[in-house]
Amino acid sequence: MMCITSTLDTALLRAIAEARSRRRSVHVIYVHGRPSLSVLDREGASQLQAAGCSFTEVPHPRSEWPKQGGVADATA
Repeated sequence: MMCITSTLDTALLRAIAEARSRRRSVHVIYVHGRPSLSVLDREGASQLQAAGCSFTEVPHPRSEWPKQGGVADATA
């Protein structure tokens, strides 16, 4: 199972733990807009890895974020 997310929260950790308890392999891709992970994000990543998940962080610089509004948002 692959999970692409921009939020590492307790609900995600519970869902991943449930999937792992059913012997499913899980890979989490965490997309964020900061240059590095916060302490809280590093803790969440450690918990995911301790549960047997593989984890990849993908920083996405704000300078590359699309502008909000317009046709791109309406058709997304």
